[in-house]
Parts: sequence; C-alpha cells; structure tokens
Amino acid sequence: MTQDDKFEAVVVGSGFGGTILALSLANKFENDNSNNHTNKKVCVLERGEWWISHELNYTPKEKRRANPNIREFLEDGKKPYHFWAHPDSVNGILELLSTARELSKTGLYDLRILGNVSVICASGLGGGSLIYSNVTLPPHPSVYRDWPMQSEGKKLEDYFDIAKAFIGVNKITTNAGLSGNKLEKTKVFQEAGQALIDEGNQNIVNTKIEDGKKTGDFDADLSITNLPGGLFGVSQPSPQEVERLLKQNNDCQRQGRCVLGCIPGARHTFSKKFVEAMNPKPPAAPKPLEINELSEVYDIEFNEKEEYKYTISYFQYDPETEERKSKNMRAKILVIAAGTLGSNEVLMKCKEKNHLKLSETLGKKFFTNGDMIGFMTLQNRLIDITRGPINTAHISFKTQEREFAYTIEDSTIPKMVAPAFATILELTADLEGKIGGSYWKNLTQDIRLLYRFGAMDLIFRKLSLTKQASLLSKAWNDDKVRNVLRNILKIRTIEDETTRWFMERLLTFATTDYANPYATPEERLSKFFVFSCMGNGEIPGILKLKPEWKDMENKNDPGEKLFIEWSAQENNKVFTDILDGMKKLAGKIEKGGEERVFTPLWKFDEPGSSSTVVLHPLGGCSMGDNIENGVVDSYGHVFWNDGSSNKTRIYPDLYVIDGSVFPDTVGVNPTLTIAAIAFRAAEKIAGKEFLPAA
Repeated sequence: MTQDDKFEAVVVGSGFGGTILALSLANKFENDNSNNHTNKKVCVLERGEWWISHELNYTPKEKRRANPNIREFLEDGKKPYHFWAHPDSVNGILELLSTARELSKTGLYDLRILGNVSVICASGLGGGSLIYSNVTLPPHPSVYRDWPMQSEGKKLEDYFDIAKAFIGVNKITTNAGLSGNKLEKTKVFQEAGQALIDEGNQNIVNTKIEDGKKTGDFDADLSITNLPGGLFGVSQPSPQEVERLLKQNNDCQRQGRCVLGCIPGARHTFSKKFVEAMNPKPPAAPKPLEINELSEVYDIEFNEKEEYKYTISYFQYDPETEERKSKNMRAKILVIAAGTLGSNEVLMKCKEKNHLKLSETLGKKFFTNGDMIGFMTLQNRLIDITRGPINTAHISFKTQEREFAYTIEDSTIPKMVAPAFATILELTADLEGKIGGSYWKNLTQDIRLLYRFGAMDLIFRKLSLTKQASLLSKAWNDDKVRNVLRNILKIRTIEDETTRWFMERLLTFATTDYANPYATPEERLSKFFVFSCMGNGEIPGILKLKPEWKDMENKNDPGEKLFIEWSAQENNKVFTDILDGMKKLAGKIEKGGEERVFTPLWKFDEPGSSSTVVLHPLGGCSMGDNIENGVVDSYGHVFWNDGSSNKTRIYPDLYVIDGSVFPDTVGVNPTLTIAAIAFRAAEKIAGKEFLPAA
C-alpha cells in the first residue's frame, strides 16, 4: 500500500452526514497544513457517480470567462457523471427505469426490497440530497426529548439553525418566484387545515397566533432557491439570499421534479457543496479533499497498534464496463455515513467477520418513519397537482396518546411519471370505490374500465396493488429477471431500436386512458389530491443479513443482501391514525371527501398482507448511553464490545453519522435532524471554528 492510499480521514458516503463531516475535516486539515506544514487530507468514498442537469452547457477551457460550472468541472477532471432522466415522455420513463442501481452500478435509484418493507434511496454524489423532496423541518420536541444528547453537552435543538443555514431554505408556496398567487394544491391544502382549526380541532400542532386569531403555520422550509421577494425593489433582499441565488445559477420553476432531478438546478444538492470546496473561485485554493466515485465499501478492519488504524476495503467499479476491482485504503479517522441501509450493511458484515466487535443491538430499532402515501378523488373541482415543488406545506397532528403523532404534506406528481400514476390512481379508486354497488352499476363500471384501460384493468382486477407489489418483489430479487432487465434497460439509453420501440409501445399501452387518449397528464391527475405522510410511535423492526450474503458478494450478485423483520400488524395503529388525519383534511378539501380516501399499499382490515414503500429509513445503528442499548454514543462514536465490564468504551476515531443513528422515529422529513446530528458531531471532532459555512 502506497502513501497515496493513506488518509488522515476517510468518509464513507456523501449524504447529509457525510458532507458535513467531510467539509468540517477538510477545513480543519487546511488549517493544520498551513500552520504545521502537514499534508493531511480527507477522502470521500462514494458508491455512486455525479448527477447533473442536461441543460448545463460545456465551454472549452480556453473560451471560458468564469469559474467552471459543475459539468465543466466534472469533464475537466474526467469524473463519471450522468444526466437526470428526461424528457417528460415515455423516453424519459425508460431513462428513469434504467437508473435503478440493481440494473447498473452507476444507477441513481436504489430500490431495496426487504420483505414487506421496500426502501428507495439514492446512490450518487450528494446521497439523499439528490432525490428528496427538500422539506427541511425540525421534529417536535417530544420526539427527541429522551435522546442521549439531551443529557450530555449541547442539545439537538442547538444545531437546527446552523443546519438550516447550511442547507439553505425558502418557503415556496406560490406559482412563480415573484407572484403572490398560491399554487392551487398548496392553497386548498392549507385552507383545509385552517378550516379544521376554525371549527375547533385541537389536534393540529403547528399553529400560531396572528392578529389575535389561531392560524396554521403550514408553510414548509424547502432547500430550493427561489427569487428573493425584494429582488426588484419591493423590499431589500438579504445578502445571503442574493449570494445563494448567484451560486445556484437558477431559481425554482415549479416543475415538480425534486425527486427526479431538478432541470433548472435550483435544488441545494450537496454535490454542489463539494464542487465549491474542490473548485473555489480564485484566489481561494481547493480544500484538502479527494472524492473516489463508484467506490463501494464492503469491509473495515481495525488494528490498534497501527498509526492508520482502519483498513477500508472497497470495490471500485469501472464507469463504462462496471467491472469491479478490490482495493484498500487506510485512515486514522473513519466516518461511516453510507445512509441507514448502507451503514447497517457494512457494519453487519464487519461484525460477522469479527473485524469489528460491535453492540448486539446492531440492526435493531429499524424504523420506516411511518412513511405512507394516500390520495383522495375529487368530484366537483379540479386541482393541478403536477406543478410546484414536491411538497410545499405540512400539517402536524397529535392524538390522545401522543403530543405529536404524524405529519401530512401536500404532494406533486411530476409530469414525466404522471400518466403512470394517473393510471394507478384511477384504477385503484374505481375498483375499490365500486364495492357495495348494485349489480348493474358494477357491471356498467366493469365495461367502462375495460374500455378505458384494456388489459391493465384485468390485471388490477385479478391482482390487487399489494399482490402486484409482492410479485414485483419476488421478480426483482430474482437475478435472472434482473439480467433480462439489465440487458434491455442500459443506463446509457437503449441502443437497440427494436427493443426501444417495443418498450415505448408497452409503456404507452400501460398508461393510456383509451376513453380519452388525448388527455394531458395535468388533466388526468387533476381529479386527485395526493398526501405524503409520516408517523411517530412505530414499533421498530430488525435488519439482518441474508445467510447467503457472502456467496452473493463473492460472485458479484447485485441482489439484496439484507432482509427485515417488521410487523405490519403491530404498526397498524400508527397508519390508522394517519388515515384519520387524511380523511379529516379530505372532508375539508371537498364535501364527502373523507369517504374517498385510498391507501394503495396498505389494507387496514388485513395489515398482514400490506406492504409499505419507505423514503426515510432510520435506525439500526441507534445511539444509546452504552453498548447494551446502542451501537454509538450521542456523538456517533462507535461502542467497542471488547468483552470487558466497560460498557462505554469506544473505538478511537470511528464514527457513524447518518439516519441510522436515530434511536426513534421522528414523523417528519428527517434531513434537518440528520444535519443537526452531524453538526453536533463535527463540532466535537473538528472544532466549532471549522464547521462549514452556509
């Protein structure tokens, strides 16, 4: 191993926790190198590649007048990158499908089917910031009241403001940057919440007093650049607002593509933070920071006697052929920030190999964060839900049992996937809504649905969405099926014209309403209102490695190595409470709306056959007071299970900093909490003066 393979610090992962720790350490090492003539450096190991907008132009070096943009920076450095899926058509959907990581190691979307819980997470520079809805909310104080950090040193809430400033937030509720006209979906959602307050509902938590009246405090903070309200003289925008707009190069255009990749580039993805650090405007020098893309860590060994105590083993993937090579790297400081599933998986592998002696609680306390999608049908009004950021507003509820129980947010469906979503919502609502009707009414509806959707209607009729999800799970975990899909859907687009023609026709057939084939995506979805929900009070599950995981890794099988034991039956109450909140809001959005609320994957009368798709997996490496009740302490230090009576011994300079350290669910989008935890740890590890600025 050469000196080039040794680093003062290695950070595994580049999401919220990884970015904050990497930049904090880079700032510290920059200072150390300047004052002490050292050569300390941080290396980030990221399993994915870079993702950018296709609208970014490339100008040759000799013709540039300004600092390079992200695309120019990546091409100059020969960095692997890919464009966000586009356009808003079946071609865009094919490109989107091709970005599944199980089909390509360069893919962005990692669909992890773990049993009755499926998780969608990101694989790329910036981690979860690449595909999240940008909602940046603190949890209710009752959620983290008993967390370990609340009784040791600074508290979690002491870091919310600095985290929010670093992420950069705006409230975006209007249909344009300089407009006072609210997005229709935002307006009706917030009016529904206010109507509940006005009629005396005491269960809404996020309220304020305005002019002596109790009103909803519903606008969500979003990590998206918007035009500063005073840009043209209405009021003076802050220097921070103007600077952020100039840095981002663009503002929100309400395309609703937050989870698909922002074409204008208005979202505050953390990949931009790395470019700023590695490619600053002159005369500033680059930070002592290196990034290794397409590097998937699979093992960590500890040698207490060595100066570089941690040996990190990882697979390096070729961006073109995807062939892998096994490599090693050594570090004095090691931060694991690979996301909830990634961090759990690598630590479980190390524990099984006895390379790290870890807490027996590893993998336990896994939470879905109560993630649930629901929708209502509209009968007397139309609402365009394809416009705006994915989420713009939130309403939090309490119950008799809990000071805070769940959050419901409005939702946008991007135009590119709108036909597919419209078909699913239409069929789900029609098939479930006809139960209990007369024979002739049901027969008439059967004929109408068959005419509108052809074979898709028959598929939905014979197989519920939950059963279809179960079949998809089995197929997705079958390597033969994935090989076929891999050969058809290549991330660099389908080259075979015959295959592309077939796939385009298949998608068109599956997503067309033949009774109204020229209906736009906006028209089809305007009959629905979609809710995004998160809940508190969950009974946790347990993450485990499959017995055959070693064989899978040795032969480079891209299949799932984890599975989960999580009881849908025990958690039915959490989702029942959320359903109650959706129905209350639906009843205010439209009269009788409470009778037309659907949850496609969750069956309340038979939860054992239900499944859930999770965007915010949490826990598994939970923080605790000692090794008997946690994997890490409140700063992310990893407990060392050395067999002694010392229950709080920690590995030197080994940390886990991401959503996996949560000791409980939060019931809101967890990104701000992850960032606050990371800033608290970074202050302890690197020092307050080296925390990254906004």
